[in-house]
Amino acid sequence: MIKLGDWEFGIDRNAVQSIVTDYLQMAGIGGKVGIDWIYGFQARWKGELTRQVAQPLPANRAYACNPSVVIDFFDKLSGVYQRLNLIAKTENILT
Repeated sequence: MIKLGDWEFGIDRNAVQSIVTDYLQMAGIGGKVGIDWIYGFQARWKGELTRQVAQPLPANRAYACNPSVVIDFFDKLSGVYQRLNLIAKTENILT
């Protein structure tokens, strides 16, 4: 759930409940968590997890997610790598 937050992908209480229930079933424990467990979970993790209102996706971010824009970016990036011979010098590439 923290990783989803890092990716700015918010989830609601129902999704948390579903994730935890699936985890319990995979662990062989079984059962389903209730709303009281969800409130307790929020209380235990209040220092690290926050609830936020969803924001609409800005137009510039939506445009950047367009497949042709992404392909164009990586084509240009590949050209820079080749022009600067960075493919052979991976230690010079900062991520």
